[in-house]
Amino acid sequence: MRQSTKRRGGLLAIAVAALMVTTGCANNAEAQKPAPVRITQAQRKAADKTAKAKVTLAAALDTKSAKLAKLSKERDALLAEQAKREAEAAKAESIRQAKADAEAAKKAAAEAKAKADAKAKAAAAAKAKAVAASQAKAQAAASSSRAAAAAAASRKAAAARSTGGARAQGKLDTGAAKRIIGNVNSKIYHVPGQAGYHMNPANAVYFATEAEAQAAGYRKAKR
Repeated sequence: MRQSTKRRGGLLAIAVAALMVTTGCANNAEAQKPAPVRITQAQRKAADKTAKAKVTLAAALDTKSAKLAKLSKERDALLAEQAKREAEAAKAESIRQAKADAEAAKKAAAEAKAKADAKAKAAAAAKAKAVAASQAKAQAAASSSRAAAAAAASRKAAAARSTGGARAQGKLDTGAAKRIIGNVNSKIYHVPGQAGYHMNPANAVYFATEAEAQAAGYRKAKR
């Protein structure tokens, strides 16, 4: 019984000691806590005013950022439009320059062709002039030859007329002759194969070719 009482007393003492320790620790912790800060009404108003100012400033910054974004977007749109216009202007200038170059090339080709045509025309004219001069020279030579032949024929006819004789009294058949015969009186010549007629041998003129007869002033018989 006494031992039980002593044990209870010991436990009670331990409990009391533990309570005292716990209470002391709590008091120390409470003592170490900072004293609460008291905020005055003026400080609270100032804090509210600062908070409102911060909100207002944030809203202003958001508005300004939105405006800046809008301006940036508008600037980008203007730059894009300007770039588009510059590209269209460059394309139009390129097309205009290409057309101008084509027109210049066409004009140059036309001028070159005109020069070539003029040169060819001048060469043709010079050639025609040379040919005409050559033909004129040949015609002059032929005329001179025909005139000489005609003079010889006339002299021959005159000699034949002056000889008289038996041949002068006879008749010459132009159809039987195998040569070109002209009549010095009628200035008509006959070729082999035409209808023959009789003429005075004294009036006969002989030619080697029809050209020679024509050069002498004779014309061909109609039959």
